Amino acid sequence: MSQSRSMKKGPLPMRLVLKKTKSAIAKAQQDYEDWSGGYWLWKASEYMLTMYISREIANIDGHSYYLTVENNVREALQDAGGLTRGRLRDALRPKGKMDILLWWGSGYPRAVVEVKNQVGGFGQLKPDIDRICNILRKKKTTFQCGVMAFYSSCRDAEGKPSKRRISSRLKNLESTGREFVRSKGMKLETHATKPKVDGDSAWVAAAWKITRA
Repeated sequence: MSQSRSMKKGPLPMRLVLKKTKSAIAKAQQDYEDWSGGYWLWKASEYMLTMYISREIANIDGHSYYLTVENNVREALQDAGGLTRGRLRDALRPKGKMDILLWWGSGYPRAVVEVKNQVGGFGQLKPDIDRICNILRKKKTTFQCGVMAFYSSCRDAEGKPSKRRISSRLKNLESTGREFVRSKGMKLETHATKPKVDGDSAWVAAAWKITRA
């Protein structure tokens, strides 16, 4: 990377990244419902979430940063100073791609953002969170943190209203996620929208920040 997309001073606050990530998912939900004649976001491609989140973050003005989509993992680690001799951990999936890569204005990787659509259990998040934790374990890099962004929805079922079900699901995800991240020597900061109820269904948008403990 040669020069910043913005000549204004100051790094992009991560609190804004988390806020914009949640609002992007909410906007994608609304737009897809409008476009499809009533279908919710879980029916859409996961890539739609990635692009909505990317656009919302990219529209934050007044700070110096870059953003790239589907950046190669090995190349990002090399740019961040995290490539060492020997084989990379399988959990890093070094031949794969990061959904979104946020860069410092100086041109070095800062945060990886992974995206998941229609999350029902922690197993769907675990591989991406594991990758983020393993990236952050490489302490002599420019990586500061990671973000796990996701959407989840459900209907009334088993005598329970959708709002209660989605709230319970989110609580369980946060509890399991916090325990897993702690086991990797990291800490988890969870952020989510309030459940949005429409008829017999409800949805939430979440953005989790993962940092070194």
